[in-house]
Amino acid sequence: MIDDDKHVRELYHSEFSEIGHEVLTVPDGCELIAKLEEFNPDLIVLDIKSGDLEGLQLLQKIRGFAPELPIVVCSAYDFSRWNIGRPTLDWCVVKSFDLTRLKAKVERALKAKTPFAFANGRFAKA
Repeated sequence: MIDDDKHVRELYHSEFSEIGHEVLTVPDGCELIAKLEEFNPDLIVLDIKSGDLEGLQLLQKIRGFAPELPIVVCSAYDFSRWNIGRPTLDWCVVKSFDLTRLKAKVERALKAKTPFAFANGRFAKA
């Protein structure tokens, strides 16, 4: 789980560990990329800034390392402002301290194991 806010990372770790998930939290994409090979996650929850090209570049980088890895994008920003395809919104959730929706998306993504590919500035099912 990637989030630059330490308190959010602690909340995610506590809540998802409590329901049986092994959780690794990192503050940024650089640390995530460094840990990807050693940790080998089943899924990534990614806080991405609204329309931030850096965040979209991180998604591309993750796809380069792990093309089949599901990624749930969790952001406090309006997804409609992003240049992403409609199917991707299935794996997006608006950030909240009530983790009910995030937990549901994580469970759905883990069951589906269907990643989204990023190409030409848009997402589509891989």
